[in-house]
Amino acid sequence: MEECTGRVLAAGAQSAVSEYTNVKRNEISRSCALIQWWRAAAFEQLDCAGKIAVSVVLGHEPEKELQEISRRSIPYQMFECNLPDAKRIGSIPGALLWGARIFLEVGVNSDSADLFKAILDAGTCAKIRTGGIIEAVLSTKDVAHFLAQCARVRLPIKPTAGLHHPVRSRYNLTYKGIPPVATMHAFLNVIFAAAVLCFGASEIDACAVLEQIQPQPFSFEADFLIGRDCQLTTAQLTAARPNFFGGFGSCSFTEPIEESRALGWII
Repeated sequence: MEECTGRVLAAGAQSAVSEYTNVKRNEISRSCALIQWWRAAAFEQLDCAGKIAVSVVLGHEPEKELQEISRRSIPYQMFECNLPDAKRIGSIPGALLWGARIFLEVGVNSDSADLFKAILDAGTCAKIRTGGIIEAVLSTKDVAHFLAQCARVRLPIKPTAGLHHPVRSRYNLTYKGIPPVATMHAFLNVIFAAAVLCFGASEIDACAVLEQIQPQPFSFEADFLIGRDCQLTTAQLTAARPNFFGGFGSCSFTEPIEESRALGWII
């Protein structure tokens, strides 16, 4: 299982550090914690600094913030920021000296093939927020279109926001009180949709994969991941991983693992 980001790690958030450490002991997950760039200095004072993988969310001046952080000794795993003006994409380094990837958040209305090519040419990657709150949950058509645009140029991606669950269904949007409920995107649907696009599927095919819901629309065999209308070999999934699907974001380290285990997909 690949999970790129989990709970936001604030200064002194030892409970989050403990949770992260427990997850890292489990070899089925490769995850990293998440901090805002202005918390980086405080984070670096914690005992865990330099020992755990961390992703940094940049602010409104990503070029300046990257320069500041690059002078520090902590090898951060990746950086994320809102897509700047297209003319500024080239001013953001594709990776820092220690190889950290930089993901630029693309809005759902970003429909220019030239834009995605510019992100790729800069050596950066693309990020999309699939949900989080009811008003922010993207349609399957919008997510499929983003995935297809990136697949055409093999632009590495990271979908995030609301991807706590393995399979699309109706879930609580928060953990407090009587929460609102909505149909949410799920990380396996998104991974499978991205992968089938890599191997010739259409945008309509990808949309159908994103819309597959509980009960179990997917099954795992020895050498295949099987959906209702298509399947991929483990070799194809492996090939899509390093240079296209960079991972996914979830504000929980444990939910993706626990729910996958409940479905019988991991032991």
